[in-house]
Order: sequence, then structure tokens, then C-alpha cells
Amino acid sequence: MGVIVKRLHAAPAHLVSMAPLPVLPLSPLALRLCHLQSLRANIFQLIRIYFILYRAITQSRPRAPEKGVMLSPTFKFVIAPCLLHVLLLGLLACGTEGDAPYKIGVMDSLTGPGETYGVMASQVKQMAADEINAGGGINGRMLELVVEDSQCSAEEAIAAYEKLTDVDDIKIILGTSCSGAMLGAAPHAEADGTILFSGLASNPDIANAGDYIFRTQMSDTQVGIDTGNLLWADGIRALATISEATDYAEGVRRTSVAQFEKRGGRVVAEERYDYIAFPWHMGSAYDTVYITAECLKRTEDDQDADGFRDCLYDITWSGAIGDNYRFDENGEVVGLSRVVVEVLPTAERTDDKIYRVLGSAPRE
Repeated sequence: MGVIVKRLHAAPAHLVSMAPLPVLPLSPLALRLCHLQSLRANIFQLIRIYFILYRAITQSRPRAPEKGVMLSPTFKFVIAPCLLHVLLLGLLACGTEGDAPYKIGVMDSLTGPGETYGVMASQVKQMAADEINAGGGINGRMLELVVEDSQCSAEEAIAAYEKLTDVDDIKIILGTSCSGAMLGAAPHAEADGTILFSGLASNPDIANAGDYIFRTQMSDTQVGIDTGNLLWADGIRALATISEATDYAEGVRRTSVAQFEKRGGRVVAEERYDYIAFPWHMGSAYDTVYITAECLKRTEDDQDADGFRDCLYDITWSGAIGDNYRFDENGEVVGLSRVVVEVLPTAERTDDKIYRVLGSAPRE
């Protein structure tokens, strides 16, 4: 019948060792296939790879003068099925990756000192994601937020960051809602090349945190300067500060006091209190999700932190907190107008109004 039969009592060592070898070069190929946009493309590519490997192995075997390629039982019943099995596993592992959601991390203070900010910010981000998904997603793919509690703490923010990056394999993180947590996680994100994009953290030191660190929240530096100038312009010469017990408020208090003292004023006392979350902060958190969606639309890859970073440097955005704002070389938001607001006494507050706008801050 023209078939060469070779009796084997035991498979030769070099053939046994060959069985797992095809797995190694397939790993990067399988990863590349997972980024294809359709299941049909996956199938065609996997079949093509199988026959390329089959041809390479058969052509490398010795030939009989008249009978053609010798296919040993080891190849037919061990190596070939293993190759097919590995390729099918690659297909199953990829599945329909083109339809899988984009995964983005979220780090907010859901418990702890900044709970008032964090819970609201997390809810607003989810609301924005739900709106995007209800509108068809990002190029047809849904947006999934993976949320961790940073507890307004540098230590807990680092733990949340490590969970998102090491366990969930996330490269783009929205947060944090507290400056102390942001400053704790930022060095790790910068070292790893992971995006950290905050809508609430405002401490001036964040401006120098690195090339992968961005925020829509305005820095406390200018806020403090404007506040100090306003106090001086109003004729105040002695000041007692009452501020929130957060790193955010401390940054504003510190820069306000510095500007006030620069103008000739003096500080006689300071106290701290719990939190008030302004609607502006929620709008800032909301905008970070829509900006993220736009950059994912451009890069089409939630693992491409470098492409996402370049998108943020390039983008000009109009959203809930203002029109035509962008990010400078330090990842700081620029192009937003500033106003002075007065927090209303508790008795005068309503669900829709907790402060009144007094106008633009005076200059020196």
C-alpha cells in the first residue's frame, strides 16, 4: 500500500523531547491573534499556522527514495495532535477578544477619611461608563471599570495599585480621589509606565510626579494664590483658617497662607473639619471617563499606556468642567477659568446648592 510502518518499542528520546516544543513559539503568536477583530480571522490564522508547522516538520524528516515522507507513529499520534491541541487552546483562550470590554482601573477612597469624595467620584465614573456603554461603547466594545478602595491613604493606594496592575493586568487607572493616595501610588505608576489619571487630587507636588501622571483637577498652587489675594483685597489683615482634614485642603491652606503672608497679613489660628464635595469635583471625575473613552477610541488598546499618554498630551477637551482645556508637559490641566466661591452656612444649603459664586479672583 506504499505505507512505511516502523515498529517502536519505546519512543526515542529525541522524539519524546520534541512533543512540547511547538508550544514555545506559539505563545507570542497566540497573543497577537488575540488582538484580531473577529473570530473568523482567528480560525484562518490558526489553521494557517498549523499547516506551516506541519510542513516544516515533515520536510525536515528523511525521505525514502521511492515512498516519500516517513511519518512515524510518534508524529502522527503524539506530535501532530499536540500541535492541533495547542492551536485550539490558543483559539479558545483568545475567544472573541475583539469584542471583550476595555478594562480600566479606578482607585477612589470608598472608606476612610476621604469617603465623601471617593464614593461620589466612583459613582460618577460608573455613571459615565454606563452612558458610554448604553451608546454602543467604544468602537463597539464596552468599557469596564475595575474599582479598588485607596482609602485616602498612601499605603492603601499602593496596595490597590498593585492589585490592579499585578492581578488585573491593568495599565490605565483613574484616580485617586485624595492627594496623599495619589502621591503614594504615583512613583509606582511612573516606574511601571502605567497611567494614573485623577479628577480630584490637587496637591502641588503631583505636578512633578512623572510623565504618566495626569489630572483634570486644578493644582492647589494657583488656588492658594487666588485665595490669598482675595483675602487681602477684602481688607483682611489677620486670618484664622478652618479647613478640611485632607491633603487636598492642606495644600490649599498652605499656599493661601503663604500668599496672604506675602501680602503682609498674619495667621493667628487654624482648625480642621470634615468634608464637602463640590459638584465641580464630580464633573471633573466624570470628564476623566469620557476623555479615557476618547483615547481608547484612538489607540484601540487598553494595554497601550504610551499611546494613551500621547493622546492625553495631544487632546483638547470640552466637557462638564469647561471648554477647550488640555494638559501641559507636566500632565497639569490648563485652559480652565477660576472663580471664588463661598460655602453656604448649613441652614442655607439645599440639595442643589451648597455654595455661591463670588466672581473671579483678584490679582496682585
